[in-house]
Amino acid sequence: HDMEAVVSTQSTGGRDTPTDVQRVRNDAQNFMKITQTISEKLHRTIRYLGEVTSTVPHNGSVYSAEKEFQLSHEQCALILERLGKLVEKSRDRVREEPMDDL
Repeated sequence: HDMEAVVSTQSTGGRDTPTDVQRVRNDAQNFMKITQTISEKLHRTIRYLGEVTSTVPHNGSVYSAEKEFQLSHEQCALILERLGKLVEKSRDRVREEPMDDL
């Protein structure tokens, strides 16, 4: 295909023929279409990555649910720890109280 263009250009004395011009136009149009497609895919990817890295929930994401679960789990662990300390303090108080009632 490229060889035909070279031969065609040589036979016309280096001038562009209508076929050569049309071929260049077609190549340019194809290039622009491909560039547009790549640009659209990049924009979609960038938008998706923006959603994933922000706190905004996005389609197919379980990140916020996982994060919420993790925070709830940590809160429960903290509450259990504090309850454990309260139980220990209560036991200590019961041991320290005099047994006058007996």
